[in-house]
Amino acid sequence: MIKLIDVLNLMDDFDVNGKPKPFSIRFKTVDGEEVYIELGIKCVGKKNGELVLDKPKSLIKKKNPNHYSNATRNIYIPQSGQIRKCKIRLITHFNEQKVVY
Repeated sequence: MIKLIDVLNLMDDFDVNGKPKPFSIRFKTVDGEEVYIELGIKCVGKKNGELVLDKPKSLIKKKNPNHYSNATRNIYIPQSGQIRKCKIRLITHFNEQKVVY
């Protein structure tokens, strides 16, 4: 089991090259659909049609997308090029570990 606060911290991790670390995640949508992403990367979204990956906090010079106040995160799926938004309270598994609150 893993705590939600630890999940959010792990989503924010970067490798030695400053790139976001990939993870697997399972969550439910507001409609009750279960979504499984085998390889996902936390991202900010798209700007001018280009993918904007999250950056270490020291490099951020942009407007806050309010993910924290809305309790959401954008997950980029490299295999499909899709971005899925998930509500953090609906995350059930992270890196194959059950999420507890």
